[in-house]
Amino acid sequence: MNKADKLIQECIDQLADDRVDAGVEALYELATMWKSAGVSRDSFGDICSYIEKEATKKSDETFVQMKIHNALIRVREKKSGTKFVGVH
Repeated sequence: MNKADKLIQECIDQLADDRVDAGVEALYELATMWKSAGVSRDSFGDICSYIEKEATKKSDETFVQMKIHNALIRVREKKSGTKFVGVH
């Protein structure tokens, strides 16, 4: 299994359980890999859709989406040093 395939599988597993923050970090790592390889944004969007679909098969769809959303907010806050305040 190559590095990208392994990272994709780890991401699916992490997003489906309580390691969502790690899964989101893995998505950022995948994004870096895709960008470095010169692969299109559409291709990365496709792999993200696949990862989300596979993660929801292993867990409750709404729960996975909510965890991903919350983890993305935390990652953005950490990277920017600000706290997100928005309407939920």
